[in-house]
Amino acid sequence: MELKDNPMFDENGTVMPYAGTSGWSGSDTSRERAVRADKDGTTSKRQNRVLSEVMSQGSFGLTWKELSAITGWHHGTASGVLSVLHKGDRIYRLSETRERCKVYVHGLF
Repeated sequence: MELKDNPMFDENGTVMPYAGTSGWSGSDTSRERAVRADKDGTTSKRQNRVLSEVMSQGSFGLTWKELSAITGWHHGTASGVLSVLHKGDRIYRLSETRERCKVYVHGLF
């Protein structure tokens, strides 16, 4: 099955595992922000950035705190993108932790 045929991905390969969206925390403002980011390309750009950052770390991987330090994103954004990419099998979460945070690696490592 191609990505475009999988309901978890949009036509560009962006992971959208929550009813065709990248998800939100439950409030109306969070939902509106997520829908806007999904439509304007922000979600896709963030996912591509994270894939690149995780790949650049090789088998060492990346935690949400490390991603946040690199990108300047707050916890919700950093951990949210990692979680969505993990849910879409684009990255993998190790059982290993660093500074009480789970470590994510790209599937090629």
